Amino acid sequence: MNNKWVLTLNNSLTPSNEVFNIPPTLNPKKKDTQKDPTIDIDGMTAPLGDEIYYRVDIDATQTNQAYKVWRLGMTDSYLKLDASKVEITDETGKDVTARFNIQDKDGVLYAYAKTVDTEVPATGETVKGDPQPTDLKAYSESAEHDPLTQPSIDQTLLGHTYTVTMPMTVIKVTDGYVVRNKATQVLNKVRKDTNEV
Repeated sequence: MNNKWVLTLNNSLTPSNEVFNIPPTLNPKKKDTQKDPTIDIDGMTAPLGDEIYYRVDIDATQTNQAYKVWRLGMTDSYLKLDASKVEITDETGKDVTARFNIQDKDGVLYAYAKTVDTEVPATGETVKGDPQPTDLKAYSESAEHDPLTQPSIDQTLLGHTYTVTMPMTVIKVTDGYVVRNKATQVLNKVRKDTNEV
């Protein structure tokens, strides 16, 4: 349906311009590699004790958002992970891990951009970015956000792609069993699964 109005004056009709909004387009990807990210091991055998590296690309390239982005990140289940070794880099290879909250909870990794002090134009107030969300599982699943009282992420994170690198250890082996895994990217209320590896 076209979004415009028509001015009626006497017997004359004058249409307005047409306005529209484009939904966000997300293209997250997941790769299964060795420590060297150029060596793809997707579909190959991983023996007990092997360390494999899941890499999830968070697509934050779209910058023409109608509203501030208040949540950006990814959720992924895994084999065995040392969350202290998770690293997040931008497309140039720069380490940006410190700009994200990372939480390992019940076999699931959550990596979400930190919230920052956010100016609210409607009120002229600034909403504090801290404290950060402490339960990233609940944060990732919530659809609730009040832009007048809750902070957003740093908008300079938009326009980039971020790779979350997760070193995994194979802890159980069963002949003929194939481990299948995918991650989910979240941007505000939009969720998009990656490919399966």
